Amino acid sequence: MKIGVIGCGSIGKRHIQNIKKLLDERKDGSELIAFDVSEEVLTSVREKYKVRTCSELNKVLQEAEGVFICTPNHLHASQALQAVKNNCHVFIEKPLAHTQENVDDLLSLAKEKERIVTVGYMLRFYEPLKKIKELLDQNAIGKVYGGHIECGQYLPSWRPTVDYRKNYGAIKSQGGGVILDIIHEINYAKWLFGPIIEVFCMAGTLSDLEINTEDFAKILLKNSSGALISLHLDYLQQTYSRNCKIIGEKGTITWDFFGHQVRWYHADKKKWETLFAQENLDINEAYLEEEKQFLNGVAGGKKPIVSGEEAKEDLRIALAALQSAAKKEPVYLGGSMQR
Repeated sequence: MKIGVIGCGSIGKRHIQNIKKLLDERKDGSELIAFDVSEEVLTSVREKYKVRTCSELNKVLQEAEGVFICTPNHLHASQALQAVKNNCHVFIEKPLAHTQENVDDLLSLAKEKERIVTVGYMLRFYEPLKKIKELLDQNAIGKVYGGHIECGQYLPSWRPTVDYRKNYGAIKSQGGGVILDIIHEINYAKWLFGPIIEVFCMAGTLSDLEINTEDFAKILLKNSSGALISLHLDYLQQTYSRNCKIIGEKGTITWDFFGHQVRWYHADKKKWETLFAQENLDINEAYLEEEKQFLNGVAGGKKPIVSGEEAKEDLRIALAALQSAAKKEPVYLGGSMQR
């Protein structure tokens, strides 16, 4: 098996390290090939990870059976389409794309060629959120009324080795801004709460950061059962924050990334129960699980749990949020309310 990693920034390097380990464990001669536009970056990757590198994208795509697209957001869909045209399975780092251009062509061609398209939502493989999904599927808190989801971190400290002003997150034309950059939260909101039918958003650039993207967003989602979910996303918090709260008729479920803690308030017992807490949980395990699943799919096993079609719907919600913020009005996505 030959696997390409396209783009060797921070997430690309994480995938290179993990995939090399996973391919080495196969003991079948599988090989990783890394591509980047920077020769300096390729030299560093080659020396640090002891992998083969290549400065020509087409060569990698012609050799590889599967590729990880780890480039800036605005390149995702076009490079993935190019990969599928070369008969590659593709794993795209979130988001699937920054606009709808090339998305339908990509998914249609992948279906025709029977190629996998999946997107890197590592939180779908993260044990605390999997526990929450299990509770909701078991109707543990009864009817779900709604909830709140938050993610924020100061952009200049997000990737400390890179000038934040040159990073795609700061550049609108490259698909930056908190709504697309932190699309993980949109994906898991839809996963936990169900189909989203309406979006309202207020967003803007509130700080003095030298960026032309939104650094603060408040998004309100309505699902098909009428539940209301608020999302808070920002580039401004000086300390990393990631958490959620889900409110139901029979109790409340909370999660906090710090301590990886899931708690459940039982309304009947009037007390909290800690269902999961692991201070030393290694978040890289979630990345390894999504990578294993993709590699198994490339090798002919089960397809990954996150489909290209699902990621397309996440993109539709994110773009609706941007549209809502611009027009200052809600955006109706279609679908019907469950009664």
